[in-house]
Amino acid sequence: MLLMPTDKPLMFNIKIFCRRGFIFELIFVIIVRIYIKRKNDDVNYIILDMEWNQPSGRECLTINGVRLTGEIIQIGAVKLDEDFVAGDVFMSDVKPVFYRKMNSMVKKITGITESDLSQCLGFEQVMNKFFEFCGKEFSIITWGCDDIPMLIENMTVHGMDFSGLPQSYDLQLIFNRQITRGVRQWSLSSAMEMLNIEQKYTLHNALYDAVNTAKIAMRLDLSQGMENYENIMSLVRLRGQKETAGGFENMRCALRDKTMCRQVCPICGSRLRKGEWIESRGKRISLAQCAEHGTLKFVVTAFKDGDKFAACRRVLPASEEMIAQYSEKLAAAR
Repeated sequence: MLLMPTDKPLMFNIKIFCRRGFIFELIFVIIVRIYIKRKNDDVNYIILDMEWNQPSGRECLTINGVRLTGEIIQIGAVKLDEDFVAGDVFMSDVKPVFYRKMNSMVKKITGITESDLSQCLGFEQVMNKFFEFCGKEFSIITWGCDDIPMLIENMTVHGMDFSGLPQSYDLQLIFNRQITRGVRQWSLSSAMEMLNIEQKYTLHNALYDAVNTAKIAMRLDLSQGMENYENIMSLVRLRGQKETAGGFENMRCALRDKTMCRQVCPICGSRLRKGEWIESRGKRISLAQCAEHGTLKFVVTAFKDGDKFAACRRVLPASEEMIAQYSEKLAAAR
């Protein structure tokens, strides 16, 4: 009897193949799970936008020691990965408990009504879902400086701990630094127009505004903007700072005091190449360049203080408009 060469060897090969196939499949599943876990552990950048209701009257409620200026009714977000590529989105309406009656202006702008929110999840439930969406490591990016304080207000009145909120970035500051070189605030639509971004979505919808903000973000050098963000914030903080001195005999002494007219960068302390001063109507203005913090505008103002004079000194980041105005005045004075 001739032994078929495939009798036992065939069965053996099939078993080995099946075992190997199972092993390969198992290895593949493990690799995929490791990849997903690593992606979940990567730092995400969350573009956040919110809409909030306001009290219909003038009085704001004070809850848990916090004056609630607005109650969040909609949260939208877009997730950017570590390479600043847009991915998943988050959207949820929020059922209000403090300002249930829609402010007429908010209703007109957002189109959101009381009935739209009546069956929605509450704030804490929505925030838990939002944080789950964000992942373990994330930073928040907003358009403007209002969203984060509003988020903290709402978390506080709901008894939620906000100490774990991550680093946040105001994209408008990075936009101004890289695009306009100015200091004014821009609407989302105006910024999109400057960057020639088509506006496909309705404004004042949290998700659509987050999507539009993400489009602006991907036109900027976010890596550089975040790296230099502390410097940008230092320049922003300058706007609210001023230095005063008194006891001068006359306006001329006040305006020309060496201490008030010193040209040193208030952020890094570097001595600057002195710019020419322009004097007019109780005010002296000069520009000077800091290698690290750009062009700075120095303003000294004199005013009557009792029977003597005082001076006020301010240092501001100079916009392109300020530089142009200074150049025109300097040329006219010569």
